[in-house]
Amino acid sequence: MKLKIRFKRLFLMFLMIINLITPVYASEQTSLKTTIPTQHDTKIVIKGEGTMTVNGIVYHQGDTILLQRGKSYQFVFNAHQGYRISKVIFNGKDVTDHLNDNMYQSDAIYQDGTLEVEYSLINKIIKTNVNSTHQLETVVTGDNQSILISYLLTMLSIVLMLVLIKKMD
Repeated sequence: MKLKIRFKRLFLMFLMIINLITPVYASEQTSLKTTIPTQHDTKIVIKGEGTMTVNGIVYHQGDTILLQRGKSYQFVFNAHQGYRISKVIFNGKDVTDHLNDNMYQSDAIYQDGTLEVEYSLINKIIKTNVNSTHQLETVVTGDNQSILISYLLTMLSIVLMLVLIKKMD
């Protein structure tokens, strides 16, 4: 008889544990609804002198572009005269090495983002004091080696022409 009572108690305890771990289903269902945007904002940050073009529209510093979700875009960077592209960052990732002829082809767009382009001067201006009242501006173009080579080739050509003229006499 005691065995029967113990068995009933164990069986009841088993049923209670099963009830605790078995999920309770409600008679009503819960549904969730979300809206997926069809467009995403991309903020334009331009440092230096230049613009950016997407689909034939020119954008400037501080503009925002609305881009279609899931589409890839070609961004064209237009440095002003005397400037060059030094860095492009798209959504926090440096994509400068992925530029092709001042253009960047993005992956499909699935979120809002930021496009940063930095234009830097090609010609560096160095100011040196001539005297205490005047300053002289010197433009360094980076073409010093080309000028030196051109000068040497010109001198060599003149020497060769003189040698040829002397041989003809």
